Amino acid sequence: MEQTQHFDVEDSVWASCLAQQSKSPAAVRGQVATANTRESTGEAEQFKMRKTSPRIVLVGGSTTPGTTAQSVLNHVAQLVREMNGLPEVFDSSEIDLPMFAPESPARTSAALRLIESLRASDGVILVGASCHGTISGMLKNALDYAEDMVRDPSPYFDGRPVGLIATESASREMGGMMMSLRSVVHALRGWPTPLGITITGGTVVFDRDGNCVQPDLAKQMRVLAQQVMGFARNADDIGATLRTRHLQDANI
Repeated sequence: MEQTQHFDVEDSVWASCLAQQSKSPAAVRGQVATANTRESTGEAEQFKMRKTSPRIVLVGGSTTPGTTAQSVLNHVAQLVREMNGLPEVFDSSEIDLPMFAPESPARTSAALRLIESLRASDGVILVGASCHGTISGMLKNALDYAEDMVRDPSPYFDGRPVGLIATESASREMGGMMMSLRSVVHALRGWPTPLGITITGGTVVFDRDGNCVQPDLAKQMRVLAQQVMGFARNADDIGATLRTRHLQDANI
């Protein structure tokens, strides 16, 4: 088991924006006043209050019952719930979908539920079981359905944090699986969280009650959930920071 870290923008952007969670009401009111001042002086910058209960969609698992991937999916969903988030889980039973065909408008009810949940989400967490060193066909096919969001005001996963957890049967597949997940998320305009987690099979990870028996891994999963929740709560402030730094262009 090892962790990978990745930043898409300067660390200071994450640090300054995620720090919003610790601000007092007075500081928030001051921020509102600052936003109003900018608007009155022609420097319009929309300010929105932080989301207190972000909707987080968790997608993944494995077709094999009782696997580590399935247990991880349920465990992280519980962590999100404990952090006052609204988790919605799409496990193997929900993402066993027909092969995505962009030329056909026909969609099953399960596919429509997935698309609408992703569209309404504030953040996403992907838990992928590897197959031949990369994403399993089941998970990749489910993500292909995000193409239906291409013409949305926020296309694909734009503006959403995406936590990534890879479960693999062999350590030699670790790097390839995580790189594949990150590549897909970048193509979908999502924000991979700084922490990515890889879990190698062959060791006991959860007990019969679903509790993680590896303290280091339990801590990593909690940190990943915190990063997704923190970004989701402050997404509007982060977007404003990036626009200020000219790192985001609406025409891209």
